[in-house]
Amino acid sequence: MRWFGFLVFSLLLQAQSLQEVIDFSIANHPRIKALQIEIEKLENQAKIARRWENPVLGFGFNAMYLQNPAYRDDPMQTISLSISQKMDIFAKKALEGEKITLEQKIKILELKALKKEMIKQIKVSMIRNYQEAYKYELLNSTLRNLEILKNQLNSSSTQALLTQVYKIEILQTKLKIKLQQILENKKNELINLNEASFGSFQDIAFQKNFQEKFSSEFYKKSFELQILKLQESINQSNLSLAKRAFLSDPVLNIGYFYRKKHSDFLSFSLSFSLPIYGREGLVLENTRKEIMLIRETLHSKENAIKSRINRLLNVVKNKKSELEMIEKVLIPQNEKLISLVQKNLSSNLSNMSDYHIAINDLLESKILRIETLGSIWIALSELESIGE
Repeated sequence: MRWFGFLVFSLLLQAQSLQEVIDFSIANHPRIKALQIEIEKLENQAKIARRWENPVLGFGFNAMYLQNPAYRDDPMQTISLSISQKMDIFAKKALEGEKITLEQKIKILELKALKKEMIKQIKVSMIRNYQEAYKYELLNSTLRNLEILKNQLNSSSTQALLTQVYKIEILQTKLKIKLQQILENKKNELINLNEASFGSFQDIAFQKNFQEKFSSEFYKKSFELQILKLQESINQSNLSLAKRAFLSDPVLNIGYFYRKKHSDFLSFSLSFSLPIYGREGLVLENTRKEIMLIRETLHSKENAIKSRINRLLNVVKNKKSELEMIEKVLIPQNEKLISLVQKNLSSNLSNMSDYHIAINDLLESKILRIETLGSIWIALSELESIGE
C-alpha cells in the first residue's frame, strides 16, 4: 500500500493547523464583520444619546406693515431674537447613553459567543476528521496483515486452507467497503469544516487543545446568562427613565426685544409638559412587568445552563472511565489473544476461526477507543463554547 503512504504524506502537506483555520474563519465570517460594525455604531450612538438637543434660535417681527415694511413709528412694533434650550436636569440623557452602552456590551458578548461557537464547530470537524483518518489507517493496517496471511495460505492447495483463504477474502471485502464509507465520511467532514470556516481547506491537522477543568461557578460565565443580566440592567434603566418621565425636561427660552418708540427688554420663560393623560403611568407599569419577565427567564436559563454543563461533565467522566477499561483491559487482552492464536495457527488450522474473530474484536476495540476519545473531546468543545 505505497499509494496510501503517499496519500497520507500529501494530505499532511495540505493540512492546515487549527489556529490557521480559526484565524481565517474570524477574518472572513460575515456575521463577525457585521457584529463588529454594530459595536462601533452603538459606541457612536451612546455618545449621541448623551448629548443635549440643539438650542432653537428664533427671530420675530410683529406689527409689520406689508405696504411699507420699513415703517418703524408704530409703538407696538418689536423686533425679537430668542433662543430656547431643552435642559436635561433629570439626567435622562446619561441614562439613555448608559442603555446604549449596555446594548453594546450585549453585542460584544454575542460576538464572543459567535467566535466560540465557530471554534467549537471547527474543533468538532477536526475531531471527526481525525477519527476517520485513524479508522482508515487502522483498517488499512488490518488489510495488510490479512493479505500477508492470505499469501501464506495460498501456497497450499488443500481444501481446508482454501476455505480459510475465501473467509479472509470475504473479511477483506467487508473492510474495503468500510474504507469507502470512511472516505465518504471524511469528505463530508471537510465540507462541514469549510461551511463553518468559510474556507476551502483540503484537510486540518489534529491538535489536542481542549480545556479540561471547569469551576463550579463556570455557569455564571455563560454568554446567554451574561446577556440576560445585561438585558435586566437595561430594563432597570428603562424603569428609572419611566419614573423620571413624570418630570418633563423644562424648556428655557430667553428673548431680546428691540422697540424704536420704547425701551428694549428681555424675556425669560420656562415650560414643562404636564403628565395628565396617564401615558407615563402605563409605561411605568409595563416596564415593571418586563423586569419581572426577564427575572423569570433568567432563573429558568440559569437552571438550564447548569443542567447542560452537568450533563456534559457526566459524559466526560463516564467516557474517561470507559476509555480506561478499553486501554487497560480490552485492547491488551485482544492483542494477547491474537498472539496466542497465531502461535498455534500453523499446527492447528481449527484456530483460524478464532483468529478471524480475534482480529475483528481487536479492530472493533481500537475503533471503540477512538470513538470514546472523540466523545470526550466533543463534550469538552461543547463546554468551552458555553462561556468565557
